[in-house]
Amino acid sequence: ALQQSESNYRNVFEGVQDAIFVESMDGKILDINTRTCEMYERTREELLMMTVEDLVPKSQPVVLPREMVERGLYDQILSTMNVRSSGEVFPVEISVKLQKWGDQDVMLVVVRDVTEARLAQKRALLQDRLAAVGQLAAGIAHDFNNILGTIMLYSELLLNDPSISSQGKERIDTIFNQAKRGSTLTTQVLDFSRRSIMEKHPFDLVPFFTDLEKLLSRTLPESVKINMDFNGESGYFINADPARMQQAIMNLALNARDAMPKGGELRFALDQTEVQAEHPPYPGMQAGSWVSIRVSDTGSGIDPDVMLHMYEPFFTTKPQGKGTGLGLSQVYGIVKQHNGFIDAESTPGEGTTFIIYLPAIDEQTEPDSTKGDLQIQSGRGETILVVEDDTATRSAICEILESQGYTVFFAEDGAVALSELEARGGAVELIISDLVMPNMGGRDLYDEVSARYPHIKMVLITGYPLGGHTRELLDHQRVTWLQKPLTSETLAQTVQFMLKTENLTV
Repeated sequence: ALQQSESNYRNVFEGVQDAIFVESMDGKILDINTRTCEMYERTREELLMMTVEDLVPKSQPVVLPREMVERGLYDQILSTMNVRSSGEVFPVEISVKLQKWGDQDVMLVVVRDVTEARLAQKRALLQDRLAAVGQLAAGIAHDFNNILGTIMLYSELLLNDPSISSQGKERIDTIFNQAKRGSTLTTQVLDFSRRSIMEKHPFDLVPFFTDLEKLLSRTLPESVKINMDFNGESGYFINADPARMQQAIMNLALNARDAMPKGGELRFALDQTEVQAEHPPYPGMQAGSWVSIRVSDTGSGIDPDVMLHMYEPFFTTKPQGKGTGLGLSQVYGIVKQHNGFIDAESTPGEGTTFIIYLPAIDEQTEPDSTKGDLQIQSGRGETILVVEDDTATRSAICEILESQGYTVFFAEDGAVALSELEARGGAVELIISDLVMPNMGGRDLYDEVSARYPHIKMVLITGYPLGGHTRELLDHQRVTWLQKPLTSETLAQTVQFMLKTENLTV
């Protein structure tokens, strides 16, 4: 019976996934389980020759079992730091209970390594903070896109005005380029807040990175050596927006360049892995096939305190005027909009590695690039209805279209647009409508137009993302979209594409 009792005790003792110590009142270690050896990276013999003080870093106070009893700290959970044999300091939660061990008092100590739990908690707090900032940033960016779009369109009209002097055109060109810079900033903010619209299609990352290497070699200084490490020549297929993915990788590359002012190595590696639900490489990843993109540099590294804030917009450690603080936040947003995850590893003075995880796919469909090959031509009087609630934006779009040879009339919302269509007997070839408007927005207008005037095509313009209610429009016939702010070139190209294509599904 005694042997059976001892066996039962040892089975329970060894089966617990936390480290268990039996300690004397002066801190000597009397017994341990196997998990203790694994956690502290020491043998049983080593640990039984040690005391509590040997497992606590010098920066932390040591409380011996006798002192715990005197202070009434037993029978509760304590948080502190311990140290492994390698010198790594890690956070632990300790449960202590006063016990009898034979004829002596001992302290039963259960130690739980909470490194992963603390990391998950920090990540969750970061996600919440980023989501709140992103929601605010998206609203501001949308309003700015309306303002910048109007400035850009009117600037282009003036640049084509023969009555303006060359000096005047130089000034207007400066206005246009500064507005365009502003639109780049709003694009970064929308990317971060997951409010930009993606043009996703299946493509292989190997030729993508092969082309990107040529661009990087022209962008980065010669002192930065680029190393592409692919396991195979093809087969890393994802469903993504190539332009947004290029922007994300370029941002990481430029950050790496800044971290290596005297030169170094920038390495890109692709891999594909089958993620198991029990042990995902990043919390929240679903089981299945994933592609990983590793971007590593040999630069100055990132301080641990900085890593907690590095995805926040406008947070930067660079000197004033050397960066906007939007680069990594844009990368974060782009990855999230592709249902991916991003992680980072860094050692100050040694370098940084960013790891992007994206869902892998089997499709190898090439995108239809017909629209991008169009040569812009003037209109031939085709009738276009512009529906936009912002007066300045509406006027600018109408003037641009009229200058391109189209017959244009307008409405300030969807309800007024339907009245105009009824008055004209539906004699309209194309509707250009804002997506978000009072009274009736672009989505509801599309539904009404499809039911009453199925021959009319539509272009939706928006500074907001296409949510579940509107994204399904992209699978319908006779409709496409444009992202604000508009330029005369993208507007002309899209209008021409829609007018010349029959029964299209965009």
